[in-house]
Amino acid sequence: MKREWTEGGFYVDFEVSKELPLIDLIDFEGHWPIDGPEIRSADIHRGGGSILWGENGYADCIEMYAFGNFFNEQVKDFELLP
Repeated sequence: MKREWTEGGFYVDFEVSKELPLIDLIDFEGHWPIDGPEIRSADIHRGGGSILWGENGYADCIEMYAFGNFFNEQVKDFELLP
């Protein structure tokens, strides 16, 4: 639905169909947010991380952020780490 670049990362808002099953948060300490994978890329200063946000059992936003000072608006090559 919307993508916002903050120079230090991104917020990507989306809408999930309410016909899908709810996310069972028991494996994620029972609450939002859910920590995502680390991101390695030359376009992200010192690498980065990600967080999945949600409400009422449905995901609604992914936040991606740099560990350092910048997260380029265009990331060409990246690797997701567990």
